[in-house]
Amino acid sequence: SLGSNVGYGAAANHGWDGLDGDVCIVLNPDAKLQPNWIRRVKSILKSDTSIGVLGGKCYYPGTKVFEHAGGFLSAPRFIGAHRGKGEKDLGQYDRFGPVPYIAGSAIAIRNCTELKFDTGFFLYYEDTDVCYRSWRQGMRVCFDPELVAEHPSGSVTNEGSFDWHANFNFSRYRFVIKNLEPWDIAQLIASESALVSDSAATREESALAHSAKRLLSELSDTLAMRAREGGLALPAELRDDLVRMLEDRAKVSGLFSDNVTQ
Repeated sequence: SLGSNVGYGAAANHGWDGLDGDVCIVLNPDAKLQPNWIRRVKSILKSDTSIGVLGGKCYYPGTKVFEHAGGFLSAPRFIGAHRGKGEKDLGQYDRFGPVPYIAGSAIAIRNCTELKFDTGFFLYYEDTDVCYRSWRQGMRVCFDPELVAEHPSGSVTNEGSFDWHANFNFSRYRFVIKNLEPWDIAQLIASESALVSDSAATREESALAHSAKRLLSELSDTLAMRAREGGLALPAELRDDLVRMLEDRAKVSGLFSDNVTQ
């Protein structure tokens, strides 16, 4: 037992440590796999060493309606989006192939040190981060329609709360700064700066301020990790713009709780 909530990635790594097999399969506790899921994952990753991360269809429980069928990021704020979400499965995602990322509710990862979870993400974007690192390591991230799971989206995360917004947006900022290209970061800065308001803070705006304050305190470490993982250095002017955007975000105040689980 870990004794406390250490976050998704840290908890997964705790189980991953000492693993002897070739594959680490990470599941949300409320996810259910259809028969042969594990057997098929092991077979594919054994036969195709070009794949680092593998996942498949995920339905809402008791339905053939997608929670996700792979994921992608939506610019300019780079909010993760689930391909197919809310769509009935009519065979539109029945092709095996590469996707930007696989959601962490049911994900298979090749057992190598380079793909362990970054524990700097308490919750959200840790799965996306693993997938982007897999791509950078020259290993594909693939969707297999024969892998089917069920998962009730947002069942344990209190989506929409102050805590949810604070964790989600901290992870979003950190992921973009750590992983994406300088021109993507410039898009993020412009879009976030346009959203800063002088009016009374909403719950989301107050949570964003909390996220920005936290990231400012960790910015040097995040940029150092970016450099270690082979990311392009940010031009000084862009870095200054990033700090200015985070400082402006951090000034937003509200009457909502700062007691965030992290």
